[in-house]
Amino acid sequence: MVDAIDGGYPPGTVKRLYRKEIDFLRCAQLSVHQVGFQEVLALARIRSRYPENMVLIGVQPQNLEWGTQLSYEVNLRIPKVIAMIYQQVEAWAETSVDAD
Repeated sequence: MVDAIDGGYPPGTVKRLYRKEIDFLRCAQLSVHQVGFQEVLALARIRSRYPENMVLIGVQPQNLEWGTQLSYEVNLRIPKVIAMIYQQVEAWAETSVDAD
């Protein structure tokens, strides 16, 4: 998953969080009308569909207000986030091949 995270980090900070860390993460909701990230995970757990392998690549936003544009700091991190996504997918692919 890729999302904005509110971890109190400096704006633009990129974090890779694994399943155990995600359980303790406090994520901002996208709007007051949407279900929050933690609620989605809780529902997945209740329905016995909680993923065994889960990674969240998160970026600390400049502010948590609703908007239509990325802040300068977040926009600068897009290439890093894309690289982290590719690294994670490759790691999972290697693990999948090793398991076969």
